[in-house]
Amino acid sequence: MGTRASAVEADALREVIALLNLPLERARLLREVAALCGRAAGCEHALIYLWDEDEQALVARAATEGFQHLEGELALGLGEGVAGWCALHREPVLIADRAPRDPRFRFVPAIDEDRFQSMLTCPLLGRAGALVGVVIMRTQAPHEFSRADLEVVQGICALVGGSVQNWAEHARTAQRLQLLEAAQRIGAAAAGAATSRQGATAIARIAAEALGADLVVLLEAPPGTHRRGLAVRAFAQ
Repeated sequence: MGTRASAVEADALREVIALLNLPLERARLLREVAALCGRAAGCEHALIYLWDEDEQALVARAATEGFQHLEGELALGLGEGVAGWCALHREPVLIADRAPRDPRFRFVPAIDEDRFQSMLTCPLLGRAGALVGVVIMRTQAPHEFSRADLEVVQGICALVGGSVQNWAEHARTAQRLQLLEAAQRIGAAAAGAATSRQGATAIARIAAEALGADLVVLLEAPPGTHRRGLAVRAFAQ
């Protein structure tokens, strides 16, 4: 890598480190990272997909200006499209021209993707190579990506991948704690649920809050009955 390319990479890495140290909400931070990746690779558009364990899919979570309405609206399976292939194989993909003709390409109508001719896709990986997501950058005109372009983007992704993994682990830990606390509260409410309708309603309400559910119904099976004899004991919305 030449002196100028090294300076560009150093500047980009300093910028992403500064971003990660700012008290920004995750969505805004990821948008800033998408924009930084786009600039570093000389691309007009960048989109960040994050791996969703529950959905078992890559879900669009951040995009550069003009495509932010797609956040949360696009999803790809592992191995689906160029981004899915990148995630599956944990390898970057560089396409200089005629990206829609690549056998891995999948047309996404919401992006009008066939107007983009070149594409650079890089995996976001956490510790031990765990899949975190994918960053995909595009240009409308053919663009020959250099090794320096790839190395800058890989450097950004290496820094961001660990942070995103930490966010996900923190969210899962917080959810587990919330469920444990809910279980304790349900146990306390259950003591009076056998004879009290208020107790049964309290259990349903606690479960709804803990699960983020719109509706929880508590069913009761009277002694000696089968499933078809279940009756509604309480519900919460």
